[in-house]
Amino acid sequence: MKRFLCSILSVLFVIGIFFSVPVNVNALNIPEKEIVESDLISPELHNASSAASILSQYIDLNGFNEILLEAQQYSWEINDPKIVFTLDSSTKIPYNSQVFSALKTYISEESGVVGVKVSSVRSLNSYITHIYVEYLSQAECEKLIKEQKLLEIETNKLLAGIKGNSSLSDVEKALLIHDRLALSCSYGYPADKNYSAHTAYSAIVLKKAVCQGYANAYQYLLGLVGIKSEYVSSKYLDHGWNIVYINNIPYHVDVTWDDASGYTEEGKVYHKNFLRSTQGMIETGHADRNGKIDYTSTPTNTTYDNYFWQNSSTGFQLLNNEIYYFDNLNEKLMKLNKTDGSDATLVKTVSCDWMFEEQGTGINSFTKLATDGAFLYYSTPTQIFKLNPVTKEETVEYTLKTPDEYVGKNNVDCSLWGLSYIDCTFTYEYIIFEFGALDSKSTNKKVVKTNHTQSNWITDKEPNCSNTGSKHIECTVCKNVLKTESIPTNGKHIAGNWETTKNATATAVGTKVKKCTICKTVMESASVPKIPGIPTATIKNSASGITINWSATANAKSYIVYRRTYNTSTKKYSGWTALKSGYTGTSYTDKTVKLGTTYSYTVRAVNGESKSNYKGTSNLVYNVTPTVKVANASNGIKVSWSTAANATGYTVYSSTYNTKTKKWSGWANRGTAKATATSWVDKNAKSGTQYRYTVRARNNSFASAYNKNGVATLFLAQPTVKIANNASGMKVSWNKIAGSKGYTIYRSEYVNGAWSGWKNMGTIKNGSTVSWVDKSASSGKTYRYTVRAINGSVKSTYTASNTLLYLAQPKTTVKAVSNGINVSWTQSAGSTGYTIYRMEYNAKTKKWSGWKKMGTAAASKKTWTDKSAKKGVTYRYTVKAVNGKVASTYKASANVKR
Repeated sequence: MKRFLCSILSVLFVIGIFFSVPVNVNALNIPEKEIVESDLISPELHNASSAASILSQYIDLNGFNEILLEAQQYSWEINDPKIVFTLDSSTKIPYNSQVFSALKTYISEESGVVGVKVSSVRSLNSYITHIYVEYLSQAECEKLIKEQKLLEIETNKLLAGIKGNSSLSDVEKALLIHDRLALSCSYGYPADKNYSAHTAYSAIVLKKAVCQGYANAYQYLLGLVGIKSEYVSSKYLDHGWNIVYINNIPYHVDVTWDDASGYTEEGKVYHKNFLRSTQGMIETGHADRNGKIDYTSTPTNTTYDNYFWQNSSTGFQLLNNEIYYFDNLNEKLMKLNKTDGSDATLVKTVSCDWMFEEQGTGINSFTKLATDGAFLYYSTPTQIFKLNPVTKEETVEYTLKTPDEYVGKNNVDCSLWGLSYIDCTFTYEYIIFEFGALDSKSTNKKVVKTNHTQSNWITDKEPNCSNTGSKHIECTVCKNVLKTESIPTNGKHIAGNWETTKNATATAVGTKVKKCTICKTVMESASVPKIPGIPTATIKNSASGITINWSATANAKSYIVYRRTYNTSTKKYSGWTALKSGYTGTSYTDKTVKLGTTYSYTVRAVNGESKSNYKGTSNLVYNVTPTVKVANASNGIKVSWSTAANATGYTVYSSTYNTKTKKWSGWANRGTAKATATSWVDKNAKSGTQYRYTVRARNNSFASAYNKNGVATLFLAQPTVKIANNASGMKVSWNKIAGSKGYTIYRSEYVNGAWSGWKNMGTIKNGSTVSWVDKSASSGKTYRYTVRAINGSVKSTYTASNTLLYLAQPKTTVKAVSNGINVSWTQSAGSTGYTIYRMEYNAKTKKWSGWKKMGTAAASKKTWTDKSAKKGVTYRYTVKAVNGKVASTYKASANVKR
């Protein structure tokens, strides 16, 4: 047994650590003085989703669930219900009533474990250090489940027609529940001493409770129909009741004191303490002898302090979605149309008297009202009537007969004082007054009729190999048990969970058996596979996520990949979450990661039911592989990339293509860029050389994946462009660009004070040609040009040339005249004047002189006479059109001799 205990405890310890719920599980052995709070989780209303929300802030609930279930089985196996969960010091679960309540609720309901006693130990720094759990036995759990079912049945009866009925106001719901609880429960202690009279269960199921039981039950029932309420108590009175919120306004409600205040009349319920202000409660006796109170005085609204329902001392009844009540003070049966009673409809007037001691009479004080869900029933001193409130059809259901021993006595009065319909049974109560002889009286209860509808046999407990089972017949309406029988033993074993008899190792298989939970007979045996080796995993960023690689291990049939995530707010990792189970490969890519988030991973090898231990990887920040673009720039190759979340910088790599070997070089680190950068220029790129680039995002020591193929481009340098006037147009020239296989020329024209867009003027498909003449240029217009080197789809960047006014070359003609040589020319559009040049021929040296400026002419002139020309000398002339510093090209005229 000790070996088995150690085995179970070690398994639980591993599970606790593995799922990041830092707890250890042991048998309970803690000094009682350290336990600061303890409570039995009995059938009560719990909000499991709210509890889960509270606890998930501190622990991984998936892992916690697994530990709870393992611990429950461990508790049953070793026949010791007490377990302690010891929390790691790094786990900070604050100790407060909210968290403690959440623990109780979650352990009881969400994890599937029922019947649990939970205590907590508080450390000096107000954090929970231990959780003490006492699991009920299987038999006790079965009993508790039955109790939960009974609670559900009785609750549904009390809320029939109320829960989910949107036509009822909150006041009407609170009123009906108040009356039904008061009529079904009586003050006192349950016959079964195992139950506390202070609980909602005692009031609702056992129908006996003290004030706290009434209040707890009322709060529970109101909560199920969406009405907020609280428990309030007074030490002066040794008494408790409720504060109920109607439209967020608080009011006092004391169901206990309205439950006939100790009278025993069937069907009697007061409304003196329903929706009262604090002053109203003081008036009904909720104070000490001096009128002082020691409870909340928050309810100050007096709206309902003297409301119409105080005239009724019988229960309000819901029938066909209408509310009926008896106005005992005014002898009227009424239908309630409005909650304030201002529009009630008279159904019937019931006028009759009851006899009291010493021949006194009481008017209608003892008329009671009940319903079976189809008709209304009301009582007079001697009869019970059945009434259809719609058709007003009425029949006598019962007539009271005076007991034989009192027949003929004049000093005896026998009257109906009570009437109720509970659990399909009509009960009436009559009272006998015998005047004289100390005015004795006796009260008797009789059943008028019972309308139970029997169910088929319902099995409560299946028989097994050693024990008999049980079954019962119940009423299908009220669920009361009408008959019970035992079921003989059937010899069938009940298989328990697998028990390990020999632990598996890495080199040997283990064994396990499954025993009958009753007689411990071995029903099944099996082997436990060898434990596989522990995988060693590594992680890295990849293009589509984080890739986990691990080594194949001995005995492994498959693998489970787990991940945990770092929370930057809490500065803690989440628990391990399984990403992939039954995986047979040794590499897995987690494509669900989020940018900039830190993760760590682990892998467990699986061999059937045997699992290896694990080794967690180092943490890694996931950054997406940057998307890279490259383009020729004026001073090199520009590399651009997409940003990566939480990147602290980027590293740029390049590779060069060798045209001789037809291979790329390895990646070379070209430098880093800041986190805010999105581009970088390779200024060392050589024109005509092909490069490829890739970029990795960095987060301190972590790096993203990268495009291993890179993005390639040929670098073509940007041509330097010059322009000049030419005899036949505008001449565009540029420097030769290495690697270029041609050039594309673009032109822009200055029009109306602005430059037009670039116009493609044509492409030269020769990388050696470095000039071109724009013969379409118009004289007098200003142009600029640019040139892009091209090689296939690759183009260099470009920059605009200087701007230049195009002036057409004038055509010059000459002839000798009497007073010299006449020079004439064609006009050039856009010119502001002309300059005339001359050169002279030396007959001796047989050479021409250089050009000599001879004069200028206005833009409107087309001729000029050189009167300085000498007779017998030969000359040449030319003319330039000018506009400021811009001059056209020129061409020499024909020879002329004077």
